[in-house]
Amino acid sequence: MFSERFSSMNIGRRLIVLVTSVTLIMSLIGGIVVWELNVAANTTRALNQDISKGVMLNKLSTLVREGFVDTANNVLRGSIIWNEANLEMAHTETQFADLWSSYLQTLSLTEAKAIKAEFDTPLSHLNSAFSEILSLGETQSRGELELFVLNDLDFLVNPFLSTLNARVQTQQQLSDANFTAFNQTNTTFLYANIFLTLLGVLMTASLGFAILKSITVPIQQVMTTVNAVAVGDYEARSKLHGGDEISELALALDHMLDDRVNALVAKEKENDQLNDSIIRLLEAVSQLSDKDLTVTVPVGEDITGPIADAMNLVASETADVLINIRDIATRVEHSANHIKLQGDKVAEMAANERNIVDQTIERLDSASKTMTVIAKLCQSCNQVAGKASHTTQEAYDVVQSSLTGMNEIRETISETEKRIKRLGERSQEINGIVDLINNIAERTNVLALNASMQAAAAGEAGRGFAVVADEVQRLAESSRNATGQISTLVSNIQTETAETMDTMNQTITLVVTGSERAALAGQQMQATQQTTHELVESVAQIANRSLKQVKLNEILIKKADDIKRSTEKTDHQVQQQRSQTTNLVDYASRLINSVKVFKLPNQQPSQQPSQLPPQQANQQAEQGLRQGQGHGRPNHSDAA
Repeated sequence: MFSERFSSMNIGRRLIVLVTSVTLIMSLIGGIVVWELNVAANTTRALNQDISKGVMLNKLSTLVREGFVDTANNVLRGSIIWNEANLEMAHTETQFADLWSSYLQTLSLTEAKAIKAEFDTPLSHLNSAFSEILSLGETQSRGELELFVLNDLDFLVNPFLSTLNARVQTQQQLSDANFTAFNQTNTTFLYANIFLTLLGVLMTASLGFAILKSITVPIQQVMTTVNAVAVGDYEARSKLHGGDEISELALALDHMLDDRVNALVAKEKENDQLNDSIIRLLEAVSQLSDKDLTVTVPVGEDITGPIADAMNLVASETADVLINIRDIATRVEHSANHIKLQGDKVAEMAANERNIVDQTIERLDSASKTMTVIAKLCQSCNQVAGKASHTTQEAYDVVQSSLTGMNEIRETISETEKRIKRLGERSQEINGIVDLINNIAERTNVLALNASMQAAAAGEAGRGFAVVADEVQRLAESSRNATGQISTLVSNIQTETAETMDTMNQTITLVVTGSERAALAGQQMQATQQTTHELVESVAQIANRSLKQVKLNEILIKKADDIKRSTEKTDHQVQQQRSQTTNLVDYASRLINSVKVFKLPNQQPSQQPSQLPPQQANQQAEQGLRQGQGHGRPNHSDAA
């Protein structure tokens, strides 16, 4: 039903209807969703306010319990002092007033009046309790505080806390009820959104399918018509009627097919006539393709007439040219055979010369290689001798360095010996100091004994002095033991110093002997270096002369190579000439054989080309070529 209604509309209007419908449906769904989101936002805001009210009431209860009641009890127990309690009470009172004012501001006017009426008496009792505690904080009377806590605190505070707890429970119940209603509302909105979305999708899909069908069905019918015409059914027509673009396209296609069929019928008649002429032309071409140049193509009055006339002219001209080519090819074959014989003789002579040059090059190359080996051996000897001279010089330098080092070692050992002697003298001084310390320790010990005896004689009054005397005696004993150890160490040092001096004297003797031997070795190395230097100069002269001889041999080899390359080029040119001559003979034979396959018009030449002398045959060939180049068609009399 929708497809039939849409067929009278053009495609642009159909798409506008589809887009407009989708836009309206989506706008409707979007408006409903926005309204639902607004309702959800209001509900969420109300829930947040209820939760905030409950939180404020809980904070008020906590503030009264912890900041007021617990502070009073802590002062009574002595956990805090009065000054801290006064500060805490004042801070609690300020926080309570601010929080109670904030809570009342969150309520509406009606709720605020109801809350004030409900909390009028409990709040006045609580304020009285605050005032009483603050006055007790000024007097700081713990007895009055104890009486207040036992008798009045619960009476003044508990009504407010009970009323506050009841209000908290009421607020919690109200929040739970609002939250339940919010969940139910969200569930209802969710189902409504799902239903509206599905309904919108269904309506959009139905409308889109109807529009799609109104477009695809005519297009499919047009495609069916085109495919039928493509396979040869020229009677096929789309036969679509409507006011859209596809119907107009189908109507134009039907008119075009009608005109096309009429044109094809007229064209087919002309093709039949042309085919007959082409068949006759192809028969003549077939005879020409069989190399029969005597055939004459029939000339008609249709479009093939000029083609047949041109083919007859081409066949005649081709026959004349082939006759001339046959004569020229025969003369070229005779001349090429004569040139080939001369080329064979030249190639044989070039081969003999190349063999002689190869033997000469081999002998020069052998001599050059021998001289090169000799030169390399001389260079190797020169390098070895140079290395030996360099090594000898380095050894001599090392010996000189060793002599210098030994002299420095000898001087260092002498200086060390002097310092060790001074060390022995210093150790003697240490022995004197140790003896002095030992004497002091002996005297200190004697004094300590006398002090102990005096302290013992003094009795109880000299007990402290006796302790000091004992400590001094122990110190004297420790000093005496330490001086004994120092004396032992000094004796050991003196003994090892004497042994070290003996060892250093022996070392000095060995160093002097080694220096003398090193000097003798240096003299021998100088003599060896002089001999090696003379050997290096002799070997270098031999190597230079060998290299000069190698260069002369290389020059001779290059000259011989130049001669060889020149000979090879000559031989290569001769071989190319022989190859070209052979190819020329072969090409002439092939050309003659190729011309023989054609059936040419009958001609009676006065003399066969092969029977003419070479000079006359060449002259006739040149004359035929000039005529072919100047006129494009030789005279039959000249060719004969």
